[in-house]
Amino acid sequence: MSIEATTAAVAQFRNLGLEGGMAGVQFRKAMASLAAPTDQAKDALKRYGVELADVDPQTKSFKEIMVTPGEAGLEA
Repeated sequence: MSIEATTAAVAQFRNLGLEGGMAGVQFRKAMASLAAPTDQAKDALKRYGVELADVDPQTKSFKEIMVTPGEAGLEA
């Protein structure tokens, strides 16, 4: 992930109301969770028709990862 993409991703967390340091922590947690998902996370994604390959940070941009669950009908 490029520095530009990383900065944009952290900025999105900031836009959600997280302060700078917390935005970075949440971004890191999100990427770590996607890099090594639990069986529970895999099952949850599968219920919405989302495969791990659809949200793999090794092959997808942060924007693609964030859009995918929304397109599958997942809401916060």
